[in-house]
Order: sequence, then structure tokens, then C-alpha cells
Amino acid sequence: MYLVLYYALPAFSGFLSEYNRSRINVVFRKGRKWRITDLSFNIEELIEASDNDMFNKVRNRIHCLSSLPHPSNPARPVTSFCQKGFVKK
Repeated sequence: MYLVLYYALPAFSGFLSEYNRSRINVVFRKGRKWRITDLSFNIEELIEASDNDMFNKVRNRIHCLSSLPHPSNPARPVTSFCQKGFVKK
């Protein structure tokens, strides 16, 4: 469950309310209390770690999203992708 949650966190963490975050933390605490796991989790720390991991993966040159231009970079405008076939005309 941990890996599935960690993998999906960047996609849905922005939609979690404070109430939902506290409920997830309750589930983590109960898992430790009932000795299902020896690890201690906190949803806030997991969200931050998963966001950092995703950001670092995107910055890698071999990642499929690394070729997308940043809006503040005038040297590589979005229109330059039209010649490469990334944007349909």
C-alpha cells in the first residue's frame, strides 16, 4: 500500500483536505499500533518526498517530460516543438 500511495501522491495530494490528511495519518498510526508495520509514516512528509522525487525525475535528461520548455525560457519557445512533430498543426 505504501508504494502505491507514494507513487500516486503527486497526482492527488493537492485534492486532499486537511480532514482527509488527518484520517490518513490515523490509518498510519493504527498500522503501527497494531504492529502491521514497524515504520512510522506521516502524510505531509510523504507528500513532500514524493513531490521532490517527481521533480528530480523530470529534471533528468532522459525523462520524457524533460524536453518540455519552461514558460520563462525565451530561448526555447513552445512553437519550436511544431517542427519536431510534437504539436499537431
